[in-house]
Amino acid sequence: INKIAGGVNESMRQADQQAKLLLLYKSFIGSCPVLQKNGRMLVREGALMKVCRKDRKERYFFLFNDMLLYGLKLATGQYTWYTIYLPFMVCLSF
Repeated sequence: INKIAGGVNESMRQADQQAKLLLLYKSFIGSCPVLQKNGRMLVREGALMKVCRKDRKERYFFLFNDMLLYGLKLATGQYTWYTIYLPFMVCLSF
């Protein structure tokens, strides 16, 4: 029974994670890269300050277990994305 319960709990965690990724994907304006991928998990998200020559600009970062995405959070709660960094496995193979 413990194995079955563990399997069900893991399936529910994966379904919740995929639902979060879909919600995040829908909150981007324009053509955002596909976020739903088997095994991809959102590790952390939050705002950081980008230091420019004249001022500081707030950018919003999304750290996944296999990539990093950042953009600008709008007043509407939606995001515009600027850059997607290479998947971590590609970076490790160089």
